[in-house]
Amino acid sequence: MASEVRTMTVEEKVNRFVQKKQFQEALSLLEKLVKGPKQFWALKMTGIIHHDMGRFSLSSISLGEALAISPDDIEANLFMASACHNQGENSSAVVYLETVYRQQNKNYHALRLLSLIAISESRVAEALRYTAEMVKYWKNDMDSCLFHGQALLDSGRAEDAIRYFDHVIGQHGEKYQGYYCKARALVSMGNTEEAFPFYQRAESLSGRLVTPSLELAALYQKTGKLGEATRLYEQLRRKHPDNVEVLNHLASFYIKCHRISEAIELLERSTGVAPGNGGTMLTLSGAYKAVGDLERCMEYSRKAHALLKPDPSLFSTYLLNSNYLPQFSNREFLEEHKKWDAQFARNLSVYDHSHHDYSVGRRLRIGYVSADLKNHAVYYVIEPFFRQHDKSGFELYCYYNDASKDHITKRFEALADKWRDVYSMSDARLAQTIYDDNIDILIDLSGHTGGNRLPVLAMKPAPVQVEYEAYPNTTGLNAMDYKLTDDLLDTESDQQWHTEKLWSLGECFICYQPNPQAPDVLESPPCTRNGYVTFGSFSNLYKINEEVVRLWSRVLHSVPGSRLLIMRLSINELARKRFESLFEKEGIDSARLSFVGEIPERYRSLPGGTEIMAIMSECDVMLDTLPYNNHTIALEALWMGVPVITLYGNRHAARVCSSIVNAAGHSEFIARSEDEYIEKAAAIGTDESLLSELRKSLRDDFRKSILMDFPAFTARLENAYLEIWSEVCQQHAG
Repeated sequence: MASEVRTMTVEEKVNRFVQKKQFQEALSLLEKLVKGPKQFWALKMTGIIHHDMGRFSLSSISLGEALAISPDDIEANLFMASACHNQGENSSAVVYLETVYRQQNKNYHALRLLSLIAISESRVAEALRYTAEMVKYWKNDMDSCLFHGQALLDSGRAEDAIRYFDHVIGQHGEKYQGYYCKARALVSMGNTEEAFPFYQRAESLSGRLVTPSLELAALYQKTGKLGEATRLYEQLRRKHPDNVEVLNHLASFYIKCHRISEAIELLERSTGVAPGNGGTMLTLSGAYKAVGDLERCMEYSRKAHALLKPDPSLFSTYLLNSNYLPQFSNREFLEEHKKWDAQFARNLSVYDHSHHDYSVGRRLRIGYVSADLKNHAVYYVIEPFFRQHDKSGFELYCYYNDASKDHITKRFEALADKWRDVYSMSDARLAQTIYDDNIDILIDLSGHTGGNRLPVLAMKPAPVQVEYEAYPNTTGLNAMDYKLTDDLLDTESDQQWHTEKLWSLGECFICYQPNPQAPDVLESPPCTRNGYVTFGSFSNLYKINEEVVRLWSRVLHSVPGSRLLIMRLSINELARKRFESLFEKEGIDSARLSFVGEIPERYRSLPGGTEIMAIMSECDVMLDTLPYNNHTIALEALWMGVPVITLYGNRHAARVCSSIVNAAGHSEFIARSEDEYIEKAAAIGTDESLLSELRKSLRDDFRKSILMDFPAFTARLENAYLEIWSEVCQQHAG
């Protein structure tokens, strides 16, 4: 007799459809079961299928209904946790995972996701606990070792972490992950050179994954290995011609190399591949900023904000760029900066300092947070007072937030009592490190500029936090207590536009050590040889807005035959045509404009960093920008014997140059109106004898000024620290 053919059950049919990835057919069958006796199973399977299809919201709904029937089901809880995690709802995910963990404390999937969430949220103690259990039960499992290594790294135990990454390399040497994680750990320890071979090995094993390659290229770039960076980026472009991440990273690299037209071409290709990519919009913003087109920069910045998830660094970039716009009022600036605090500091836990030692007359522990303790313009301002600090009264801690180090970094490292490389530290770990260091006054040297760690300062890891030097506006942070300024930069009436209490350092907010290899001053100004006056600008192009162009055009009109030299390494054909068009609208022929976008051959043998100072000597008068003044450019021009005409504006950024030229002993270079700016530029520019005298005397005047009286400046700075500390102690006692 023929054997009887068994009919497949509904469950078997569903499972068959799932195995074949025929999800819609499976869902149609399950829909018929959700109101019958198999309701729980049908709801759970519906949720699992939606999960596997990436429909995490629908998955949560079905799994939620299933768990209402059977709240302890292991599988339903695991998939529900994963759905929540994929929707960014980690706190809900943890609830479901803990339900599993209570029943099965050796459940691999529960421990893995609990570990992943704890690591991603910088909950170091929990991460260590969960990952320790993983390596206890599955000591040769790759993810177990990688996760525990990462948790150890986040807790500051880099050497212990590397042992686990080495174990992964030993057990899974054919996979990229162990090499990649070890490379990142070595970078976090400051061992950049040791990291390269591990990044290179990870890059060779990572297949279609581009992350290790992009990080290696970025590390080449940060450490000055531009040839290697270029080769790797170009290799990635050939290998992944339509990968948006690769195109955007290469475009960013081109922007930093002043190859702006090539960057924009790449980004247009990226836009064609993925029209709504926020990273592309953000990089386009940076490209147009580099060529001085701030309107398009802000346009693409707004598009990026709309497309990308809220990010404190992205918002900081927007705030920094807004400082270059003339149309913002001080009130608008304050409100915009306070939005950063409301959005990114609101949910952060703030450290309790009620038990701190609030006594005066003792040695104070000062912490400096910066990404610029290297060969960067800022170091000429900071290093002098670092060298002069009274070590008997102040203990210096440095928190250096950059992966690259150079000979300048080593000098700062030698000057610090305690040096910490914090580039790879999470915000939570860095905040805890600062708190554990028992810092009395924490000085932020970044504000909303690149490389800042404002989310850390928002947690208030020190009882007193002070903003200084780099950022010309309020930070907007409630956790920032003071901002150091001077009598010209900010007046009493400006207090209302700051969340910090303004604290004046007197006549000038900085000191300055000129580059010791700076070229000698030319004996006579260029006009005596050229037969015409050369005005100059060495500003970042995004500081030269249309109002500046109108003002400078009036200067050129007032001095017949005069010319304007605009020097910036980011100048290209796109930038040149834009500025020629803007000046043409103001009646200035392009023949009166000279654009210098590279170091001329005659100066290429000079030490790095001094070539541009030599080009400054080819100008008779330097013209300052507004509303965002020159800083280092003004200092260098004065040192080269070139007068700088500036307009005293209505906010900190528009007064920096006034503070500098006043401190150099030449307040006559400060104008109080646009008409006076033009008059001063014309009067000084057409007076050959005065220009000749200034060419001979400005460097000596600078050398004798308060800008180079380093002991006096350091004394004022330290006195400010002591007075601020005394004020805080009195408030605490009261």
